[in-house]
Amino acid sequence: MLKVKPALIYDGDCAFCARVAGAVARWDCRGRIDVLPWQTPGLLERAGLTAAQCAEAVWLVYPDGRQYRAAAAANRTLHELGGIWRVLSLLYAVPGIRQFEDAVYRWVARNRHRLPGASAACAIQQTADDRSQSADDRQQTTDGTTP
Repeated sequence: MLKVKPALIYDGDCAFCARVAGAVARWDCRGRIDVLPWQTPGLLERAGLTAAQCAEAVWLVYPDGRQYRAAAAANRTLHELGGIWRVLSLLYAVPGIRQFEDAVYRWVARNRHRLPGASAACAIQQTADDRSQSADDRQQTTDGTTP
């Protein structure tokens, strides 16, 4: 299990993902979140995740075991950052906005190898991401947590 604060777990082999994670780390002035690549030794076991899950989406995992993935994880991360970020995170609860954000996240995840700052590792993951995305979407509950 994780230690005291939630962990934002991202794909450290993806330059685009690492850039976004670095921004979160910079915005976290109060040190509320551990921002870690899923490739960190022992992290997957402590977080209760698999490499395949983490290669497909960003995760926010709390010490109590709650897990959020994809757009839900991004919004919970904003909530944890506090201030104006917390206000922005509340939009995810508005009908229609959640669906829009989820769709945008899926598009970014599928196209991350084409986005600025992407690396060759992003393109390698692309085929596996396409095959498993729909299966993960079926597993995700309506509040963004995993069962």
